[in-house]
Amino acid sequence: MRWLLGFFCVLAATPVQADQINVAAASDLNFAIKEIIQQFEGETGHKVQLTLGSSGNFYAQIVNGAPFDVFLSADLNYPRQLEKAGRAVPGSTFTYGVGGIALWVPKTSKIKLEALGMRALLEPSVRKIAIANPEYAPYGRAAVAAMQKAGVYDLVKSKLVLGENISQAAQFVQSAPPMSGSLHCRSRCPSRCNEREHIGRSRGRVIRHSSRGPCC
Repeated sequence: MRWLLGFFCVLAATPVQADQINVAAASDLNFAIKEIIQQFEGETGHKVQLTLGSSGNFYAQIVNGAPFDVFLSADLNYPRQLEKAGRAVPGSTFTYGVGGIALWVPKTSKIKLEALGMRALLEPSVRKIAIANPEYAPYGRAAVAAMQKAGVYDLVKSKLVLGENISQAAQFVQSAPPMSGSLHCRSRCPSRCNEREHIGRSRGRVIRHSSRGPCC
């Protein structure tokens, strides 16, 4: 995968003074990033300290001096802004992947998502809808945009439950059924999510994932 190779290039180019590299990564990378790190550590001997969270929170932390060597963002704009502010090596931002959003419900749900699509959020049985906080998380903003495009946002916004990031939104769906979640799901995630089911991609906007190199 191109973004995986790019990730290795960024890490290899990091001017590491110690044996540990500090990586801030958007929560939607939860499954894939750990496998990448394991391979990188085995090939290079460097250790990686991984912190998962929302891209917006990481952006604010880096602006305030957080010592991350690599920032894997779910939004292209955050790394670009860091470069402009002199908080990243010039030219180190690149796109490593493209994502979308999907609807999830517990496997036991009787909601016919394939037939209803985003209109499924209007079903009376849907009591809560979990998304990442759109103030900090790109996938939260994309979820809101998708609901607005489908014409359902104003009808369901009172049902929204906001997670700090996409992983927490997924936990809400898992821990408190019956709920419906509008959130991103990587292609490998369904096999790891025993109590949830990946249904299908919405018509929301595409999200470009980008990486920022170390601070200058």
